Amino acid sequence: MDSQIIKSIAAQLRQPDGEMGLEIAARMNQGNAFMNRFAIEQLQLSGNETLLEIGSGNCLFAKELLTKHANLRYRGVDYSDLMILEAKKMIKEFIQEGRASMHHTSIADLPFPDETCDKILGVNVIYFWDAPEVELKELGRVLRPGGHIVLGMRAKETMEQLPVTKYNFNLYSKADISTFVEKAGLSLKEIATTPEVITNINGEKMDTKTWAVVIGK
Repeated sequence: MDSQIIKSIAAQLRQPDGEMGLEIAARMNQGNAFMNRFAIEQLQLSGNETLLEIGSGNCLFAKELLTKHANLRYRGVDYSDLMILEAKKMIKEFIQEGRASMHHTSIADLPFPDETCDKILGVNVIYFWDAPEVELKELGRVLRPGGHIVLGMRAKETMEQLPVTKYNFNLYSKADISTFVEKAGLSLKEIATTPEVITNINGEKMDTKTWAVVIGK
């Protein structure tokens, strides 16, 4: 595939925009469904919590959670204008009920008071953090004591094989994760790991390792 096309796809993965952004978002929902559900399992939701999702996309998986858990309160954060608009359509009924809200903002400067979220979920967002300890410290600020953060991602050795990661992706090892969690003043509880078969942008199947990084306060 042409390098300019790959570069455009990489930019869309970071911040979907326009018609191509809608197409990329649909592909992400399909290609990342396994990872999303694996990460959600690690949240161990009781159903009576405030959940913050960072990089919420169009909220397809948030809609599933809000439908399943009648007392769940949801906050979605994304810095793509397009994804905020699509998310507001996807979870419109829950926003109208007052159970959900969407916020166009940076993860490094969240518009929430201290210690107001029970659980925090982020899937495939960590690759776009240049200083993960900064973002994690901000997530720790809004996390209630006893709560935890779950970050869904793929192993560094897998990501290095994908052409798009040459363009403004930051890839991290388990040792890297341990270091920046500690710098953020948080506690690394577990890196849950599961095998997964994915399809890359060339249509080729790849055996991968999918991680759900569980971080406590």
